[in-house]
Amino acid sequence: MHQNEMYAEEIEKLKETAKRMLMFQNGDVLDNMIMIDTIERLGLSYHFEKEIEDQLEQIYLMELFTNGAYNNNDGDLFFVSLHFRLLRQHGYKISSGVFERFKKSDDQFSEILKSDTSGLLALYEASYWRTHGEEILEEAFQFTTPLLELFVAQNSSNDSFLATQVAHSLKQPLHRGVPRVEMWHFIFIYEESDMKNDTFLRFAKLDFNMLQILHKKELHQLSRWWKALDIISKLEYPRDRLVESYFWALAMFHEPHFSISRIVMTKVVIMISIIDDTCDAHATLEEVDIFTRAVQRWNYSETDRLPDYMKLVYKMLLDLFEDFIEQFKTREDIKSLIVNHIKEGMKQLVTGYWTEMKWFMKEHFPKFEEYMRNGLITSVYYVVLPTLCLGTFLLDTNMIAPIANEVSSWLSENSKFSKASAIIGRLNDDLASFEREKEMGQIVTGVECYMKEYDVSKEEAFHKFNEITENAWKDINEGCFKPTKVPSSIIAQVLNLCRVTDFVYKNEQDAYTYPAKVLEPLIVSLLVEPILTS
Repeated sequence: MHQNEMYAEEIEKLKETAKRMLMFQNGDVLDNMIMIDTIERLGLSYHFEKEIEDQLEQIYLMELFTNGAYNNNDGDLFFVSLHFRLLRQHGYKISSGVFERFKKSDDQFSEILKSDTSGLLALYEASYWRTHGEEILEEAFQFTTPLLELFVAQNSSNDSFLATQVAHSLKQPLHRGVPRVEMWHFIFIYEESDMKNDTFLRFAKLDFNMLQILHKKELHQLSRWWKALDIISKLEYPRDRLVESYFWALAMFHEPHFSISRIVMTKVVIMISIIDDTCDAHATLEEVDIFTRAVQRWNYSETDRLPDYMKLVYKMLLDLFEDFIEQFKTREDIKSLIVNHIKEGMKQLVTGYWTEMKWFMKEHFPKFEEYMRNGLITSVYYVVLPTLCLGTFLLDTNMIAPIANEVSSWLSENSKFSKASAIIGRLNDDLASFEREKEMGQIVTGVECYMKEYDVSKEEAFHKFNEITENAWKDINEGCFKPTKVPSSIIAQVLNLCRVTDFVYKNEQDAYTYPAKVLEPLIVSLLVEPILTS
């Protein structure tokens, strides 16, 4: 029996056991929420989506009907914070006013909370779901962060479950973490808990390894495609980032039913990377102009107008889309998505690169608002967003036309939610690449445009960029509330797109361009080394 067959057989048994445990709780809301949170953090929730949603809907309805007074734990900081975070994670617009009960008469959080580390950690994680105007969650973040940092400092040699969890959360808050990465971390953290559930733990390890086998197969398939193209040896200048591009796709959707989506997304990301390197680091302004015009016309007959090296890039681009259309030839909804949104997004992207190059060559510093209009296009989100929508279309082979039309309209309207995702990508990238681009002689950057227009220092510009990004995250959080204009799976994947951007460009470091420190060891953990199960 093959290893994956052995995994599958035991996983089915563990799944049934876990399902019984989830469905037949003792009625204690706190225990139930802890179980749901554990299942989600271990990466098992895709097995129990309906069961989890049904239970959280019941909890939410009880919250509405009783105004939060339905449980004798409603004065417990850990309970209220976990309850708040779980419901917001699933799109329920629960009021942040539930935290008012933990304040004193002077409108400050009670001193007695300082000794409740589990509660503080839960409140800290909940605070990342803040939206505009929720001052109490801003205050919660400011209140909990130094206390948790002090706890870590005082327990630096302590490898307990709580100490490890706090240290990790300060480095990587759950809400902004890449799900596949966070579940890998949590499996090892959870293993050290005295309260761990052995069924869930073994289930999580086997399921992780089972998915890893699938992910390896996908990457092997992509490697054959990439080697057959032989672009790197033919062009030499592009970054060879196939595995890193696959990581972006894996970060957006790791579940088994999104296999085709990951392959399509990886190819789109690697195509974007090659075009970016062509326009940004190799081509002349005249060549980019010619290439841009050719992309707008989108016809093989344009190939002869291009320099020899650009012919390879152009043909790869058109071939890629021809392959996509052939692959989904029986699905008019998907073909429409590819032609009307992904292709048009690619045309806009190339035009955006051309605009940036004209600014650079002429040493023209646009107003920051003008820079951002173009920068949101070159953030690549308007190519990636419709590409990730493919996953939801593929899950339903009989996609109802009105839903497909709603998704198409949503993509066209450039909603506050989708714009916020582009802002997060653009500004995180700008902060991470600023020093590198400066060393390369790239003087027309977003940071420089802001500094010149407002006559501020680099530090002040960075602070403003972070402030804008935080506001964009609030827009993202608001966009997750039910009802949404598009299926919840699309909302979840856009959220994951923001998360992977935040992760790759974290601490103003470009882990895509320089993957050795952050991405390479993580990729080994996610795609090469299985988790030991005994």
